[in-house]
Amino acid sequence: MLLIFKYIIKLPGGFSGPLRSCIIKGMIPLMLAFSGLIIPVNSLYASDESTSLKLDELDKAYQLQSRDFYRHAIKTNLFQLQKTKTISALKTQVDMLLKAGKTVQAIALIEFNFPLLRNHIDAIETIQMTETILEHNHWFLAKKIYETAELEAGKVAMSNISFVFAKYYMARKDWQMALKYLKGIINELSDENADYARIMVGTILQYQKKHREAISYYQKVKKESRHYPAAVLNTAVAYIRQDWWTDAYVLVNDLIKNQQQQINDHMLDRLNLTIGYALLRKQYFRNSRDAFRNIGLNGPYSNRALLGLALTAANQEDYIGALNAITILKGRKSTDLSVEEAYLLLPYTYGKLKQNLTATSAYTDAIKYYQERISSMQALNETGSNLLTKISLPSDKTWLVINNNIFNYSRHYPRSFFDNYRHLSAISKHVKATDNIGPQHQKLVTQYRRSLQSMSQKMITERIEFLQSYLNQARYGLARLYDSTLVSTQ
Repeated sequence: MLLIFKYIIKLPGGFSGPLRSCIIKGMIPLMLAFSGLIIPVNSLYASDESTSLKLDELDKAYQLQSRDFYRHAIKTNLFQLQKTKTISALKTQVDMLLKAGKTVQAIALIEFNFPLLRNHIDAIETIQMTETILEHNHWFLAKKIYETAELEAGKVAMSNISFVFAKYYMARKDWQMALKYLKGIINELSDENADYARIMVGTILQYQKKHREAISYYQKVKKESRHYPAAVLNTAVAYIRQDWWTDAYVLVNDLIKNQQQQINDHMLDRLNLTIGYALLRKQYFRNSRDAFRNIGLNGPYSNRALLGLALTAANQEDYIGALNAITILKGRKSTDLSVEEAYLLLPYTYGKLKQNLTATSAYTDAIKYYQERISSMQALNETGSNLLTKISLPSDKTWLVINNNIFNYSRHYPRSFFDNYRHLSAISKHVKATDNIGPQHQKLVTQYRRSLQSMSQKMITERIEFLQSYLNQARYGLARLYDSTLVSTQ
């Protein structure tokens, strides 16, 4: 996993102002700001302290439920577990269960064989299984392993277990606890883990707006490290936050030029997207357009790249080029905000090409499209508890799908909640109402389901607000087009 400073460069899309602001010469910088290049850490719903407190309480309740369930599973011999003779054999069995999707049984097997882990506390397998445990938020078993390591592990093993805990807290954006576990361990880690730890410290410093201190940690990451591209990207973001745009461009461009063969496609696209929108914000349109052109059309950043291509081309007055990008984007079978915006950009571009009849038709189509989307979203939001049946939560993602609509939840809510929800759902398959833990388990499931429903409704409401803004702008654009056409005929 590459650790990237996520809350600085984000591109969820979204206009937020009258269309007349977009159709004057200053359109592109204004639209870029609407596209969310700079997103504050305290975003819309995440800034609600009561919500954060509730989520923390739910997290702790899940940890207690996880503890009680696995104790129950072992006590009742629920999975007919067997003691394993060697730590390597245990790791192999755990990996096989995880690969088969039997995550609950895998965690239970580790819990059942805790004495083996305790006797091999310095083993790499113990460290790896501790990470697996924390990934499933089975906190109390992980804590037992850590406490054992404090008493019996060597310095290197203790540092590596601390590193695992630091990553756990990092994922929860608990900077204080992450730094606590990182303190004094970097020199005891492998080169790759040490570089990752440096990026972790740098990222925390960036969240604290200590950009220059953060850069000093990124600069310690070796060029041959697989984490070097992430360090460069975060450094570029730190430069951008200090208005050192040229330095950011040179840094990323040099990395792409000199190490392109060593960078995976996902990271390469992310680098180009970051520098593309950074340059677009500063109105360096030619270089920005080149960056967007280098992004693959089939990757996760392709829609935002197409939007960037449309914006840069339009500001260069290459409206045919803009039209090509918009047409591809509009043809995507997706409901993310970049595609939603394409419906508004299309008539604007036709208008700039003086194709007023086509622009009028496109505005009319956009108005109809946004009205239908708003109606669909409103109906979805009024389904009550049935909304949960329409939600899917892909693993290892920071978005969910509600009735084929994609919502990026990371701007508002911690990923840990959604991971807990998945883990709880997996555990539920093995809990009976008549079990001692049954009533308490069901109560927690109900709390998680209500929270997921509430979060989903808030994200749908936000999407409706975006769509309503697009609709208003489409109506204004159509009215303006009518006015200009009337004036030209008089």
